[in-house]
Amino acid sequence: MKKFKLLDNTALAADTKFDWDLCVLCQRVTPENLQCPHETKRNDKGAGYASLANSLQQFYDIGQLPSSVHFSELDDGSGVEETLVKKLRKVA
Repeated sequence: MKKFKLLDNTALAADTKFDWDLCVLCQRVTPENLQCPHETKRNDKGAGYASLANSLQQFYDIGQLPSSVHFSELDDGSGVEETLVKKLRKVA
């Protein structure tokens, strides 16, 4: 079962640069440890990125993605899933 936790709608200030070292959803330091989907013990290591990218896209498409999630930053032109894989695997 998928679980989603909605955070406040605080938007990233226009002069603030997106930081891939922070949580990509809320851009904050959180008490939870950040998890790299590629470090799963499952055989389908890319499934976490695919699932997250799919969910984000669906929320975006229906206009229900919180403004705290900076969707445009999550796609460098290669798609959300591929961008997450490239950026987050470097950080983790």
